[in-house]
Amino acid sequence: MLPIIVEFTGLPGAGKTTIARAVISALTTKGYECFPPETLSNRVTVEQKGLRQLLAKLEVLYHLIFCLVKYHCIVPNALRYALQVTPSNLAGLRRVLMLVTRLELIGTVVNDGHDFLVFDEGLVQNIWSIAITGNPPPDEYLLRLLKDLLGDRMLTIILVDVDIDVAVKRMEKRSSKHSRFDRMSPIKARELLSKHKKDLEHISNCAVALKKADYLKVEGSRPIEDNVYAVVHFADRLWRVQKGLDSL
Repeated sequence: MLPIIVEFTGLPGAGKTTIARAVISALTTKGYECFPPETLSNRVTVEQKGLRQLLAKLEVLYHLIFCLVKYHCIVPNALRYALQVTPSNLAGLRRVLMLVTRLELIGTVVNDGHDFLVFDEGLVQNIWSIAITGNPPPDEYLLRLLKDLLGDRMLTIILVDVDIDVAVKRMEKRSSKHSRFDRMSPIKARELLSKHKKDLEHISNCAVALKKADYLKVEGSRPIEDNVYAVVHFADRLWRVQKGLDSL
C-alpha cells in the first residue's frame, strides 16, 4: 500500500521545517514508519575544489538529465506552466528542474514500506515557486500540471498560515541564506509575499478540488506543540481511514 505523502506549504518563515521535524518525531513515537525531509535534502555538495567540484557538478547534471527523460510525460506541462508566467523569465524554468527532481526523489522511496513521507516543502510549494517568478499562469495550466504531478499519490497538504510581518521578521533572524527571500531586503520580501500569499492557498485548493489531496490549515503563530498535535491527529486519522479502521 502506498504511503501517505504529507507536505507542508507556507510562506518562507512560516515554520514549515520546524513543525515538520516535530511531526516526524511524534509520528515515529506513535509507531509509524516515516521518511524524513532531511534525507531528501542530502544534495550533492559542490563546495569542493578542483576535480572533485567538477565531478560533483557533472553528477548533478547527469541526475537532472535522467529526471527529465524519465518524466518526459510530465515535463511538457511543467514547461508550459513556467512559460505562461508573465513576464517571461529563466527563473521559472530553473524551478521546473527543481520540481522534476523533487518528483524523482519521491518516486525513489514511495515503495520502501513507509507509512508516511513527510516533506517540509513538496510539489505544491515547488509549483508556487515557479508561479511567483512573475504573474501566475491561468488556472487551466495549473490544473493540467497538478493532474500530471499528483497522479494516484495520496497527498496531504498542510498549509502553515502566518502573517507576512511575522514571516519577514523570522527570515531576518535566519543565519542561512538558502532561500532567495533570505537574501532580499525586508521591504522587498514583504512586497513579494504580499503579492503572492493568496496564490499558495489557491494552488493548494486546486489540488483539493481535483480530489487529489487532503488539506489542513494551521496557524503558524500558534505554539508549535499545538500545530504538531493537530497535524499528527489529522495524519493518524487519514492512516486509519486508509487501513479501513475508521471512516471520514
